[in-house]
Amino acid sequence: MGLPEAKLDTQRRTHRCGLTKAPALLLALLVALAVACSGGDDAASEIPAASVDATPTLDGLSFNRPQQRNGIGDVDRAFDRYETTRADLIAKFKVQPWFQDGLDRAESLFVERGLAFAATGNGVRRANIRDETIERKLIKYEKFELHSRELELLLIYEPGQDGDKQFALMKPMVETLESIVGVQYPESVMTIVNGAFEINDFSDGQFIRIARCCVVSQFILAHELAHTYWSMAPSWFNEGMADIYAVFTLERLNKERPPGWTPVPADIESHFSSRKARVERLPEMLLTRRYASDGLYEAADVFLLEIRKQIGDEAFKAAAHDIYALSDYGRVNLREKRLEDVFLQYANSDAKRDAVSQLFNRQIWGDNGERYRELQELAGE
Repeated sequence: MGLPEAKLDTQRRTHRCGLTKAPALLLALLVALAVACSGGDDAASEIPAASVDATPTLDGLSFNRPQQRNGIGDVDRAFDRYETTRADLIAKFKVQPWFQDGLDRAESLFVERGLAFAATGNGVRRANIRDETIERKLIKYEKFELHSRELELLLIYEPGQDGDKQFALMKPMVETLESIVGVQYPESVMTIVNGAFEINDFSDGQFIRIARCCVVSQFILAHELAHTYWSMAPSWFNEGMADIYAVFTLERLNKERPPGWTPVPADIESHFSSRKARVERLPEMLLTRRYASDGLYEAADVFLLEIRKQIGDEAFKAAAHDIYALSDYGRVNLREKRLEDVFLQYANSDAKRDAVSQLFNRQIWGDNGERYRELQELAGE
């Protein structure tokens, strides 16, 4: 059985997450991007490449420029920064007995991350933390080792919620997701905030907000964590890849059964079949013009899984690995042409290349390849 579609529709809404020789063109693009972003640093240009016959792996990973964010957990700096805009919240933190006793690392993150999160609110996506959450210090925190760096995971939850269960779900998801993508986790701190939010949302690589309906939904948590990687391209690609890698993550966890893990229906082939059945009932529309109400998620999943069907699972994951590498840990926003370039690199026959091109022509460009050829000419290819 696939993921329960009706349940997913009511629960999941998101914003708006070995190695051998790759094709020469892709490798050149990877190296050029690394040099451009690093100012010529030789170490930063050591970009690994994935082959079409090997699923990405963290073994031998050699590029290591993940996000480095300043000031995380620096309470004094946060007070200075938000003293005029969030004076009320600063005062609320300061009067708590747990604050006045001195702050440990988890409490420092709670204060600084809480202030930074509250500052992201814009009326459409409300960002707030309940008073009782602050007073009772309803947080879960752990620092643990991933493949090549430590991750600090902070959960800010609400009264009556099972924070222990939610936190226990997320840790193995992060570890598994990193292994499947084959790129070290991009962030050193990830903060998840539960609340009365209109949507579930991944924001700027730093925060995941989870609506009250969904705090222990394995699929939604995996989808939002997957946006740690997949937030560097058009929305259809980001959402489709977050869906797909959520299923990949749950599939593996169902097999490996880490302590406390309860299996959830997750099968990529069943997911594809159920999504495709729904897409066939939707109006014809380019992916680039769809919104969630027009079936963006379903259509994006089907489009990307059709590519996977054409080039194979191993090549699809290797292409995804290289697409993320091209984004330089999300610093570079990739557009549709670059995505097609990479998928075509992993189509190892004329028939497969033609099939991938036709998918892009029909769902992305809306023509017979004229727009893609025009972009190639502009790029001097």
